[in-house]
Amino acid sequence: MIETIINDYKKVFIKPLHGGSSVDAGICTTTEEGVKLLQSILSYDQALIQEYVQGREFTVSIDGDWDESPRVLVVSEIITGQDFFDYEAKYSLKNTTEVTPAELDSSLQAKIENIAL
Repeated sequence: MIETIINDYKKVFIKPLHGGSSVDAGICTTTEEGVKLLQSILSYDQALIQEYVQGREFTVSIDGDWDESPRVLVVSEIITGQDFFDYEAKYSLKNTTEVTPAELDSSLQAKIENIAL
């Protein structure tokens, strides 16, 4: 299965379904990388596999309960020298910057907020 997914997309992002802080999350370009990461994740959780999409990375702070009108507090952009905002970039590296609020045009701001909610 992982062979087909990587062959179809060439680059995939794999992460634990219930994990946080990007622990065991990674970008895979070969079957060997994908199998190794999946085996690690599946030893304790389910995995999410998706096509890797390169682009800007954002995080959205939300206030409120999901059943009682949650609202976006702020959208931040994460800028890092890594391939993505992984565990190392979050906690160890000095070359990661969080821009709060993110510098966005109103259309993109609205799209990001709608996706987050």
